[in-house]
Amino acid sequence: MTGFRGREDGDAQAKHPQADQAVVERLKAEGKDAIFRDSALAGFGVRVHTTGRKLYIVQSRGPA
Repeated sequence: MTGFRGREDGDAQAKHPQADQAVVERLKAEGKDAIFRDSALAGFGVRVHTTGRKLYIVQSRGPA
């Protein structure tokens, strides 16, 4: 499986071992909402709100 790398407003990146359900459940945002991007699957990630709500996100580039 793939791993997530964490980022909060440009802070240093934190690595997580595997992007499985258990890892997603442990993701937490401290102080501000955080986006954790998948280190192997470009454009995929999880946005974690300080309330604990988690949203999967997908970003892509449009046609050039």
